[in-house]
Amino acid sequence: MTPTSGGTGDLWAGGAAAPVSNLSAVCWAAAANLLIFFCFAHLGVIVCFAAGWQIPGFLAPAALLCALGTGDRLARREGMKGRSRFAPLIAALSILGVSLLFSEAFCDMSWDGLWYRSAFPE
Repeated sequence: MTPTSGGTGDLWAGGAAAPVSNLSAVCWAAAANLLIFFCFAHLGVIVCFAAGWQIPGFLAPAALLCALGTGDRLARREGMKGRSRFAPLIAALSILGVSLLFSEAFCDMSWDGLWYRSAFPE
């Protein structure tokens, strides 16, 4: 099979997306997305605490959007083009989604925060 997009490797014959050729670049960009999200969220919390404000509910979604935009820019700098640019974003969102499902399943809202109380219905 030969690329049909002028040698860039974005599209293969038939218009299908080319397979991601560099898995390390995808993993690096996904890890960078997650780290950037945590940095933006932490920065927002620190600014709110320093200013004496309550932490707004839109802080985490705003940090996520900023992180995904910055991660997309990093993926383009790594040479990812076309649809392969979305692989790190999808990987980072999948990791965040799985972690949210686990945290929701094992959340302990008891007064002492000990794990044994989360196994008993209230």
